[in-house]
Amino acid sequence: MHLAARVAVLLLAAPLAVSGCANHRPIAAAAGAERRPAPHPAHGATGPAVAIVTSQSGSVAAIDVPSERGARLAFEQHATRTGAAAPAPETRVFDTASTADGAARASTAARAAWGVGAAAPTAALGLCDTDLALASVPAFSKAGVPFVVVGATAPDLPVRCGEGTFLACFGDDAQGRAAADFAHARFGTRLAIVFDSRSVYARTVAGFCRDRFREQGGTVAMEFDLAATPAVQVGAFMAGLQDRADAIYVACEPGDVGPILASIRPVLPAIPVIGGDAFDCDAVATSGRHPSSRVYFTTHAWFGVGALPEAVAFADAYRTRWGEAPSGFAALGFDAANVVLAALDRAHAAGKGVNPAAVRAQIAATRGFPGASGTIDYARGPVPAKDVWVVEVTAGGRALALRAQPAR
Repeated sequence: MHLAARVAVLLLAAPLAVSGCANHRPIAAAAGAERRPAPHPAHGATGPAVAIVTSQSGSVAAIDVPSERGARLAFEQHATRTGAAAPAPETRVFDTASTADGAARASTAARAAWGVGAAAPTAALGLCDTDLALASVPAFSKAGVPFVVVGATAPDLPVRCGEGTFLACFGDDAQGRAAADFAHARFGTRLAIVFDSRSVYARTVAGFCRDRFREQGGTVAMEFDLAATPAVQVGAFMAGLQDRADAIYVACEPGDVGPILASIRPVLPAIPVIGGDAFDCDAVATSGRHPSSRVYFTTHAWFGVGALPEAVAFADAYRTRWGEAPSGFAALGFDAANVVLAALDRAHAAGKGVNPAAVRAQIAATRGFPGASGTIDYARGPVPAKDVWVVEVTAGGRALALRAQPAR
């Protein structure tokens, strides 16, 4: 088995193989390999166990690595806040290597990491890709372990993955419709769509955008499926598109963002390109050899002018910890970890034992949680109604284009 496809099991508190850079990768280990942390000094034993399932390697790492760093920051801050007031959760990271098989192996390793028959992990979080979530989260649900999904945005994910599954993010229905409304209002009534039918995420968000755009009276001029058209060749199929479409909507995985922009821009240098939240990665800054302009994308958090106070505070702490600016996925990782930590604290304070069932109930009871990515509230179900931020990229830099608020 190729090393990159193996599940890497690492301590959250362990040093990174390469620290302080956006391309960090942990040292991979054989599936099931692990190193255990020292007991928390205030308690003499490890506290509740939290598994973090994430893509530390492979194509999804571009968005998952920042999310894991955001989660790590939350656990570090929590440790300094709580002191000896509550058991400190023991955390371990499990690498999916950005494949469905790797996600399934990560799930198996996470559920076995604390010993056969143990009521652990107490909770789990992670994953910013719908396909990987579908391959990993159902096993946690069957084991009775609550799972807070960081950034996989399929709105039906909790139903498909099972009881105890919650999203920290908005759904693809919210961001697809926000993108359609933005495109129709800003650029015109003709839209071209590039999507990847092999990806649940891409199919889903493109579908919501397509349907909403048509509801607004717009026309979908043409569609390109990346399953049949490689990302690097998309531009070759777009000659003359400027006479047929006012904007292009792109629904793809993070690894295709750079190649698609590099392919489109030489052919259509000025047409607006609108992407989903997969565009919230470093690759969006350049289109081939040139800085990107007239590129827009929907995402989960904004940190510049007009940002939420919680987002500004998080961004400052993240830059101090990691030496780089956060993404929306970093904010989601931070918020997902804090939702789990708050549930653990409430379960502990209730005095009924910190176990998966108690923590699941406490997560479901989350109301009005003021996160860096917006308010998380599960009163109406496990998918929160959150703002969608539309970001504009000009000369490689980012600015806020729109804050789309859900109907309340």
